[in-house]
Amino acid sequence: MILETLICTIYIFLFTYIVWKSAFFSAAGVPKSYFLSVFFLKIIIGVVGWQLYNSFYPVNDAIGFYNSSKVLYDLFFQNQEHFFKLFFGQEDDSLKPYLVQLTGWEDGYLTLFVNDSRTIIRYNTILQFFSFGAYHVHTIVSCFLSFVGLTFIYKSLLFFIKEKSKLLLVVIFLLPSVLFWSSMVFKESLVFLGLGLVLYHSHIGLRRAYSLSSILYLLLGFLFMFIIKPYLLFCLLPALIANAIFVRLKKPRGVVFVYLLLFSFLFLIVIGLHALLPKYDLIQKLKDKQELFNKSARGGVYLTANDYYVFVEYNERYDKLFYLSDSTCRLKPNVAFKKFRLNQPDSTLIKTEDYAHLYKIAYDSKPAGSYFKMDELDGSVTQLLMLSPRKLINVLFLTDFFKQKGRLIRLSVVENYLLLLALLMAICFGDFEKKNLPIVLFCLCFVVSLYIITGFTTPVLGAIVRYKVPAATFLGVIIVILYSPQKWKLFLMRLFSKRS
Repeated sequence: MILETLICTIYIFLFTYIVWKSAFFSAAGVPKSYFLSVFFLKIIIGVVGWQLYNSFYPVNDAIGFYNSSKVLYDLFFQNQEHFFKLFFGQEDDSLKPYLVQLTGWEDGYLTLFVNDSRTIIRYNTILQFFSFGAYHVHTIVSCFLSFVGLTFIYKSLLFFIKEKSKLLLVVIFLLPSVLFWSSMVFKESLVFLGLGLVLYHSHIGLRRAYSLSSILYLLLGFLFMFIIKPYLLFCLLPALIANAIFVRLKKPRGVVFVYLLLFSFLFLIVIGLHALLPKYDLIQKLKDKQELFNKSARGGVYLTANDYYVFVEYNERYDKLFYLSDSTCRLKPNVAFKKFRLNQPDSTLIKTEDYAHLYKIAYDSKPAGSYFKMDELDGSVTQLLMLSPRKLINVLFLTDFFKQKGRLIRLSVVENYLLLLALLMAICFGDFEKKNLPIVLFCLCFVVSLYIITGFTTPVLGAIVRYKVPAATFLGVIIVILYSPQKWKLFLMRLFSKRS
């Protein structure tokens, strides 16, 4: 305990020195001490928040991925050949004893593009070489990385709204959900780093000329997002491209036309892929993603053998399976099972010879506590368009959250409605400047896209709380842009004068 505290203290001093000495962590009208205070607050939230979160949810991704990284780290000193095979995704029979110990490593079938769970395990494994087993060193590093990313986002917006620098600092760094989820060892720390790199080095798509270094940082930001949460690229890229086209046009008032034209063009591409190239059908891929999330959320046991899977309900696992170890089992005879391959329905009954196979347990989990049944996609364009407004409203107003009693869910509801109230007040008593229209449109497109994708694919309210966190930042930005101190003061003066 004393050694861990000493190591953490050293890292806090190191990052404090970097923040204090670097000109990057500064802005006109905002003292350096503000940035340093935010960084210290993130560390406090990261440590204290982790203790509270761990007491509510003792089994969670963060500790599971950390423990898996410890297995990989120990393996480096035992057998470096096996370490590098596992670290870079090579698998053979000699690695099975280690794979059993890697929580989340085999969740790849639940992921549409890449296995982001493995990415986080690798990230924590690298940190193990610097943390010497001290968990909160991972917390401090995650705080710093997300702090860097949020500073990138903050400074990218200062290009356009310098006059509200302090208010902007509050909504970028201090929104409760952003502060909480980005200050612990979760994927959000790298997500905000990737977002920040992209937005800062592209000026939110409004940069006219790019240096080689800017291009490299942009690619790095896109890489972070692709390997952690690739669906965010679908929320980000269209609006970035629209701003990039707009800034190169000679008509300064054509930004709305550019957005409408680009999104119409993208919609036609989606329709064309749906009709002509089923292999690249994005609507079908969204349907597949929904099915995979549903399978994950409802819990149960997923077994694999000979490139197919067998699913067993969680409460039926001991009635239908013989557990040989934590990683393998056999099917009980005279019990009917169905097998399926990835992205295909569970419709094929297993054959007699399938009972003889030794099955590997790919996934074994209880149903998610806040799981809810959602509208299932049928892969058609018409249904997608009809359901999209409802999904947007569900996530925007958290309409299903009032049925739940989870503490984090309740806090998320409170923050969400305070944001919506602030947005309403900013609209009613705001002063919008046309020069900020590209930023507002970018934020709106990002928020709407993220809400719709989340609404279609996520059947767990607790997961929605985390997945919608990046959107809270951009809702806050819209509020800052619309907010008018003069009109708000005038409103308050009239309100109190009437009462008196």
